[in-house]
Amino acid sequence: MRNRDFVMRTISQLYFLPYLLVLLFVPLQLFASTRGISVISKEGKSLYLYKDYYALVVGVSDYEYWPDLQGVEDDVRKTTKALEDSGFNVSMLLNPTSRELREKLNSLAYEVGSEEDRAILFYFSGHGETETLATGEKLGYLIPRDCPILNQDLIGFSEKAISMNLIETYALRIKSKHVLMLFDSCFSGSMFASLKSVPSDISEKSSRPVRQFITAGNEDEQVPDDSIFNTVLIQGIKGDADYNEDGYVTGSELGMYLDTRVVNYSQGSQHPQYGRIRHPKLDKGDFIFVLDKENNVSSISIKEEKKGESVVAEERQQKKIDDAMLEEERELSEERDMVAKELQRLEKEGRLIEEEWRHLEEEAGNNLSAEHEVSRMETDIRERESRLDEEGRELEEERRELDDERRHLEKEWGHLEKEQVSPPPPPHRDEPPGVARPYLRSRYKRDLSLDQVQSVPFLSIREKNWNSLKCYSTVKHFYEVNLINNDSVVIDRCTELMWHQSGTPGKATWNEAKRLMQRLNNRGYGGYHDWRLPTLEEAMSLLEPDKKNGGLFISPVFDRYQEWIWTGDKKKGANAAWDVNFRYGLVTWSPLNDRGFVRPVRSLKKPSQSSYGSDLSRQHRRDDNRPPGRPKRKIDKMRRIDRWMHDHRR
Repeated sequence: MRNRDFVMRTISQLYFLPYLLVLLFVPLQLFASTRGISVISKEGKSLYLYKDYYALVVGVSDYEYWPDLQGVEDDVRKTTKALEDSGFNVSMLLNPTSRELREKLNSLAYEVGSEEDRAILFYFSGHGETETLATGEKLGYLIPRDCPILNQDLIGFSEKAISMNLIETYALRIKSKHVLMLFDSCFSGSMFASLKSVPSDISEKSSRPVRQFITAGNEDEQVPDDSIFNTVLIQGIKGDADYNEDGYVTGSELGMYLDTRVVNYSQGSQHPQYGRIRHPKLDKGDFIFVLDKENNVSSISIKEEKKGESVVAEERQQKKIDDAMLEEERELSEERDMVAKELQRLEKEGRLIEEEWRHLEEEAGNNLSAEHEVSRMETDIRERESRLDEEGRELEEERRELDDERRHLEKEWGHLEKEQVSPPPPPHRDEPPGVARPYLRSRYKRDLSLDQVQSVPFLSIREKNWNSLKCYSTVKHFYEVNLINNDSVVIDRCTELMWHQSGTPGKATWNEAKRLMQRLNNRGYGGYHDWRLPTLEEAMSLLEPDKKNGGLFISPVFDRYQEWIWTGDKKKGANAAWDVNFRYGLVTWSPLNDRGFVRPVRSLKKPSQSSYGSDLSRQHRRDDNRPPGRPKRKIDKMRRIDRWMHDHRR
């Protein structure tokens, strides 16, 4: 009997064992689900916010081009300590270059920022700069250690500076719910909407996604090396910015606190700016700092014990009334803004209606005199036709006179050519002794690779990148500057090439450059019709080892306006063509729709003494034997008359 009771008790205990395990397991699960950072709303609800906090703190004190900021490093270390005391995982970066800062921002966006339940804070202390764009808008920049000064090196500045548009892009790439970016710098920017309303209490709306920004001042202000902004920021994070004394500091409260205190402490010389990003999906929530809850609760309980229950109730009621008034004031402020915007819209529509009405009145007045205007136009047309007929008869008579004069001149020129016994001596062609002529390819290639370019024998390479070569030519040139038919050319006796001395004054796409060659040949520049774009080897041969022509790696015999020129060779595997950059001594490639300069070239044929007159000297003979002045102008006038008569008859 005893054994039976023992067995029954054992069975009953085993029966209830699963339920006991469930009761033990459920609290553990509930505890695991509530780990992280939570807050208590005004209504008493517990709101889960974040899994953890993360902060990237960047400071630049040692600059290569800008004045050093001695106090930045100390500010960065103080900020790091304050954030770590508030529960942040902090990564500190001192004196980064532009590349290092971009790499850290990429890591922040794509690695740390991939966790949605995370609060991310970015802090930058250093120089800021503002650039005025063509539209008149202002664009702010963060200045890394190796960034040049804007007014001294525009290209270098654009390559190194971190624009606020890029900062906004990083803020959008971050997947984390709440992002707060603090800038202890002064610059201008319009990426966030300025927010000056009273901060609201924490509610479910506070947990929505948000991107908030706070700057130490605007574009025209100077941030002192001994940063007031940093000192007030640390005080605000530690609890001084908790306006409603609920144990939390929101991003809005911190922005209002900095705006009020920094303006006061700086005696009005510094005006922090704060607000949210201009995006409907990222401007609803609020970044939240959780203060020391134990000390906060104990202090409140001590106060409530000292006061009577009735006094505490009255204070709570009064707080509710104050909160309601603040909320009502905020709503009224929003309504006033909406009404002001609506009034502006109505005023604009009224001006447009008045303008349209005036336009209609003018059209009505014009219609009254439409018949008179038509008759006047018909009279003008008849008078113009009669004048054109009379001018046509006069031009026809003048054309016959010019035909007679042209035939006479042709006979005279033919007689002078027969009297010419021998051509004038060719231009001076002495060549330096012992100089080997390099072979330069004159036919274009459609699939020229970087490795093929690197293998050119006369090229000395300083640096190689994935898309360019920094190099110079070892060809020993022998340049001659000549004037043929009033056209300037440069003859290179070493490479047997004739170059257009000045090149094009404006830029053109690659296809436009080819059409320019056609027009140049139609005109017959220098008496020749075989001008073309240079091959890459021909263009590279112009690269000098040092800057010799106004900061360009090219001989002073050429015009110094063309910083980079097109070639006729195309890049392998890309819709691009090779070009030579004389500003930086580079050989690279550019898309065909880019705009660059053109320096035409032609190959010199090695003339004999007997054939020399058929090329250059014959043109000189014609120029020397032509009667000066009047006959050439007459022929040009006759050609203009032919064109006019052709167009008029059409």
